[in-house]
Amino acid sequence: MTTKDSDIDTALAERLRVERLARNWSMQDFAMRSGVSKAMIGRIEQADVSPTANLLSKLSSALGMTLSTLLARTEKDQGEHRTRSQQSVWTDPETQYLRRAVSEPGAKGAEIAEITLPAKSEVHFEMPAHIVSNQQIVVLDGALVFKTESANHKLAAGDWFLAPNFGARTFANEMQQPCRYLIISQ
Repeated sequence: MTTKDSDIDTALAERLRVERLARNWSMQDFAMRSGVSKAMIGRIEQADVSPTANLLSKLSSALGMTLSTLLARTEKDQGEHRTRSQQSVWTDPETQYLRRAVSEPGAKGAEIAEITLPAKSEVHFEMPAHIVSNQQIVVLDGALVFKTESANHKLAAGDWFLAPNFGARTFANEMQQPCRYLIISQ
């Protein structure tokens, strides 16, 4: 086994362990779901053996993903870096609302966007076509009002807010200076 193969096996061993633990499965649970022995799973997770394509296929299937997805997640475990200049920026032509995609879409299960909402402006979103399971908001500068049909939530710099995962929403900046905040979507 070459050093490069060893690095991949180590990363794959860690990815399989992380996926198993994220599901709160014991090795026995994983073995029952995959048809791979508990002893073999232990050896794979310790990077003692290099798993065959057949074994990886069984393990990834038990995890509810394709072999390609498992390998792609393993490759991403090596770290990713996206400079500010590589982040895409979109500006709403109507409000000048600026959205910077800080992370890659779907990065490690969460997407991060930095928003700059101009002074005295608001952006309204109708009920989403799909429900967002989690949308966290962190105000970096200024003040933000998160409006729903039933409540207004006033957020100041440094505040964190877990938004409801349904219904229309409005992001409003009632101040004289821009508001900058992060949205972390999972």
